[in-house]
Amino acid sequence: MTLQELIHAIDNLSPDEVAQVKAHIEKRQSSQRMSHSLSSDLERELENALAEAQPVTLQAGTMDVDQLESAMASIREGFTQQELNSIADAIAG
Repeated sequence: MTLQELIHAIDNLSPDEVAQVKAHIEKRQSSQRMSHSLSSDLERELENALAEAQPVTLQAGTMDVDQLESAMASIREGFTQQELNSIADAIAG
C-alpha cells in the first residue's frame, strides 16, 4: 500500500475510526519517544559509570572467566531486554 492509498483509505473512515487511527499513531510516537529517551538515559548512565571507573591493568593469564561470567550475569539481571538492546546499540555506535 502506498502512502497515497493509505491517506485515501483514512479519508473514507468514519470519525470514530479516524480517532482510533490517531490514538494508535500517538501511542506509537509516545513509545518511540520513550525508547529514545531511555536510550539517551542509558547512554548518559554508562558515560557516568565509565568516567568514575578506575582503570585496570590486565595481565595475560590472570583472568577468572567463571568470575567474569558471574559478574556479567549479575549486570544483565539489572536490565530489561530493551535496555540491553539500547546499550548494545550505543556501544555499536
